[in-house]
Amino acid sequence: MSTIEERRFAHALTRFLKQECVRGAQYSIADEQLFPRFRAFWKQASKGFEHPALLGQFRVGLAQRGFQAVPGGKKPLWVGLTLRDQKHKSQREKKSSSPIQQA
Repeated sequence: MSTIEERRFAHALTRFLKQECVRGAQYSIADEQLFPRFRAFWKQASKGFEHPALLGQFRVGLAQRGFQAVPGGKKPLWVGLTLRDQKHKSQREKKSSSPIQQA
């Protein structure tokens, strides 16, 4: 991969993390949920430019940014990160599962 491609990829990953993700020790997300969203983000950001090693570079990029993956076979679980819409979904699930207080 050329230096220009590496920079383009690194920039796209940084933007993806800022725009689409939430960081926090309480979060985790499966690679199989996170990567497809990044791939869609990459295709939009790069105007369809195909990246030769997208999944591998994605995982390397996350690790370089300090995220750790809990081994899970071929599909790791990333700790300290989730998608913005997953954060809201988990908050709604917590609210809906709490007991209703009676007046």
